[in-house]
This record gives sequence, C-alpha cells and structure tokens, in this order.
Amino acid sequence: MSSDALLGFKRVSELWWGAAGVGGDEPLLPFWVKQEKERCQVSELKNEVAGLKTEIAGLKDKVDSLDRKVTQMSEIIDEMNHTLHSIL
Repeated sequence: MSSDALLGFKRVSELWWGAAGVGGDEPLLPFWVKQEKERCQVSELKNEVAGLKTEIAGLKDKVDSLDRKVTQMSEIIDEMNHTLHSIL
C-alpha cells in the first residue's frame, strides 16, 4: 500500500470514528509520537513535583521556626505568670 493510500485510509477512518461518536478532536497519532508526548508530560510532572517538594521543605522550615518562637513565647508567658503570682 502506498503512503498516499495509507494516509487516505487514515483520514477516512478518522472521519468514520468521528461520525460514530467515538473519535476525539485530535487526529490519530503514531504510537511513537504518543509515547514521546507522554514522556514529555511525565518529565514536566516530575519537574513540577520536584519544585513542590522544594517549596514544601521551605514551608516546613518556616513552620518549625514559628513553632520554636511559639514555644519561647509560651515559656516567657509562663515565667511572667509565675512572677506575677509570687508578687501577688
């Protein structure tokens, strides 16, 4: 089968599946093209996840710092209360 005939068959097949209501908006792609698109999507997701992990680590550090400050403030308030009770 010539490449022109194959492309013609592909186009007729796409139209038929579209008329049957099961075709997508995108034309049919060779398997290797689909694989490459999926590899790119997976790579983009991995990069996004790595960025989110870094962001989460930064937020965790901030939360830990705030937790230490809250603990210090709590200790100061306890000491102030103890001092006030001993004065009164």
